[in-house]
Amino acid sequence: MKISFLQKIKRFAIWAVNSFVFLCFIFFPLNITAKTLKWKKQPIKIAISSSLLEHANQISNNEDIVNLVKRSAERWEAAANIKFEFFISEKRSISTDAPDGINLITIESTPDNIAFLGEDVDKIPAKTKIFYSRNNIIEADIVLNPYIKFSTDGKFGTFDFETILTHEIGHLIGLEHVNLYCSIMTPHLPRNGTYGIPQIFFRDLSQADISVIRSIYGTNHENCCASVTGRITVLGEKTFPLQIWLEDAESGRLQAFNVSNPYGNFFIGGIEAGKYRLYAQGIKNGKIVSSELGVILLKPASTFRIFRSIEPKAANLSAEKIGFNGQLSTNSIIVNPSSTYLVYLSINHDSLQEIQIESTSPNIKPIADIITVHESEGNLSVISIGLDLLESLDEGAYTLKIRNKNLEFFLVGAIVMSNKGKIPKNFFLF
Repeated sequence: MKISFLQKIKRFAIWAVNSFVFLCFIFFPLNITAKTLKWKKQPIKIAISSSLLEHANQISNNEDIVNLVKRSAERWEAAANIKFEFFISEKRSISTDAPDGINLITIESTPDNIAFLGEDVDKIPAKTKIFYSRNNIIEADIVLNPYIKFSTDGKFGTFDFETILTHEIGHLIGLEHVNLYCSIMTPHLPRNGTYGIPQIFFRDLSQADISVIRSIYGTNHENCCASVTGRITVLGEKTFPLQIWLEDAESGRLQAFNVSNPYGNFFIGGIEAGKYRLYAQGIKNGKIVSSELGVILLKPASTFRIFRSIEPKAANLSAEKIGFNGQLSTNSIIVNPSSTYLVYLSINHDSLQEIQIESTSPNIKPIADIITVHESEGNLSVISIGLDLLESLDEGAYTLKIRNKNLEFFLVGAIVMSNKGKIPKNFFLF
């Protein structure tokens, strides 16, 4: 049977084991025109269903389940002014049509829980339901899928329990999905084995996640919090939503990220004081906008306002998937400093001529100007290039840039430097 090029690309991505969408009951756009939901009263009291203790072997072989739940919540507590309290409950089913006053985490296969997981019960590892009044969350329930295998030791093909629960607690406190490679709130989180590494590398909040949650709940951090707001419009377009983000002006480390509303209005809060480069990017109807908007200096509690119009370009240059060793996904790649990697990208383009791969960080350098093309059909290609990660690269997320003589496209937060452990050597180019 002959396999088409697009099928090859699809299989190429599936080599990354699989990524599944986590569906939340409701979504909350965090832009200037949308309502942001939050808990008005704290501490947030969470009932850990006894079903989690009974299914302990499905979650972890040797770790205490209650401690795992608390550790997942502590990531959010450490980032912002959020406080949780936990207790054990015999309750097993989530609330259905009305809140019952209990915020529940459960893994029991009751009819109500399974019905809530919906048609994708064989795929999604968890799902969160939220009840709210006006802007205030009054109850939230998390269902962990009883038919999905979890682990805490990186077992191949399972979902990392802490990563999944940290993601779902993000929904519980009011966050929506965000299409950002490095975010814990990305709609696609990998199983253990994607890129050949355990999912423990994806447990932590990115700095962009920290900025978002601080913009909602605040923080006592002495160097926080500044904000950037304004409107970025696209010439000749009535509506054109844009990604807006900030990177450290010296290192290129991603600091904060958000998406404007269709009219270009945006707000990014929770930003630590510092010197940053501000960027904007968007694609719509064959037109692309990608631009550095300038360097800004933010002081604690200050607000920087920007109003700008950008001219779009009619051209085709973008990328979605990135990976190692022939594996592609929409998750960031994890790297170590003082190392060299062969990085794969799937890109859309008008021509591969004069295309270059760069980074906005001076500590990530292409090994050569030569790009290897592995598959190509029409405007879709899979390419690879060697990247050298310098010793001076700090922990955090970084951006890759695809460029030709007329355009540039950013893969925001696509590379994450981690000191949690060594990435397997088979990802090295040399």
